[in-house]
This record gives sequence, C-alpha cells and structure tokens, in this order.
Amino acid sequence: MLSVSEPQIDEDAWSVNVRLEDASGQTVWEHVIYGIDEVQATLLGLHFAKTRLLDDGGYRFLGGTDLMLP
Repeated sequence: MLSVSEPQIDEDAWSVNVRLEDASGQTVWEHVIYGIDEVQATLLGLHFAKTRLLDDGGYRFLGGTDLMLP
C-alpha cells in the first residue's frame, strides 16, 4: 500500500512521509519529502512516489499500468 502522510511543518519547511508497504505490511521503502508549503510538499511527495514506482516497475493499479498519480 502506498501512503503519503498529512503535511507537517518542521522549522521553516513542510514535509510529508511517503511509504510503500507490501501485502504483509512490511515497509518496502520510506522517504521524507520537503516543500516550501504544504501543497508543494504533498505534490512533490506524490510525484516522487510515481517516479519511484515507475522506476521499480511491475506495479499496477486496477489492472492497468496508469498509477493515477500526478
């Protein structure tokens, strides 16, 4: 399961935690993505997740290769 946390402020930057878990709930990878505001942090987090999933390959959403991420 792919998850992106709610944006949180840390000093002068906003961040989101992006995580991919396998079917058993084990973390496959996890990264913290920073932005200048909560919207940028969220969009960068989603873009990072899409890029990482496409680079890894083999992931599908509803039977297709379009991951429905911005």
